[in-house]
Amino acid sequence: VVRGVLSRRSEKLRVRERLVGMQRSLDGLLQQLGRAAFDERLQTPALAEEMRLSAQAEERRLRALQQADQISERVTSETQRDRTAEGEQREASTRLSQEAAHLDSDLQQRAGRRRELLAEVARIDATLRRLARTAEAAAAKARTQAQNPEVASAAAAQATSARGQAEALMPTREQTVAQAEALEGPIAALTQQIGEVRSELSLRQTELQRLAADQSRRQQQSESDLALCRAECQAAERELQQRMMTIGTLVNLTRPAGGRYQALYQQVDELKAGLTDGEA
Repeated sequence: VVRGVLSRRSEKLRVRERLVGMQRSLDGLLQQLGRAAFDERLQTPALAEEMRLSAQAEERRLRALQQADQISERVTSETQRDRTAEGEQREASTRLSQEAAHLDSDLQQRAGRRRELLAEVARIDATLRRLARTAEAAAAKARTQAQNPEVASAAAAQATSARGQAEALMPTREQTVAQAEALEGPIAALTQQIGEVRSELSLRQTELQRLAADQSRRQQQSESDLALCRAECQAAERELQQRMMTIGTLVNLTRPAGGRYQALYQQVDELKAGLTDGEA
């Protein structure tokens, strides 16, 4: 008994699936029939309103497709333009970075050389102060040792030697100071030039950021516009399919003459007979 119940239930499921498949085929045939009538703009009083509404839906679909194509073309154009602008900015940024690095290297060398010269001046000044103290002490000793001619003479000679050494160092000191001062102008010019280059580099980098932000904003807007176009196109397509079925149903009911309709009429009749037999 259970086996018989299961067998009958399985048979009913197979019949139901077959009927569902046949109904889908019938719906497809009615849509084909409706599309054929719509493509020919078949004019009958029963079809007039559906034809008008279908034409509006078709126009909406084509307009949405056209808008989507225009958006895609705009995106392509904007992308190419953005790539060109971005490439120019990146090329300029690279050039400015290299120029800033070169100028900075030159500045560091000149500044380092100036520090060396100033250090040399400081060393000479220290030597001059030491010699001045030596000469002063020796001169004082020579005065206090007047009763001792030999000691006084040696002290005076030491004072004279210290003064001579100090005088010999002065040309070197003056030359070193002049060299250090000669570097001040180029160092100041390089510092200003580096500031200008880095300022322009900052502007280029800011422009790159602005370009990226604008590109992202336009991309989001384009994606949103395309989504709306696709949604409109899909909605119009769904409406068209529904109206094609309605037109096909009306055409099947009124059976207007036409060579391309006859084969579809026959297929519809066969499917409807099969559905009737299957439901019996």
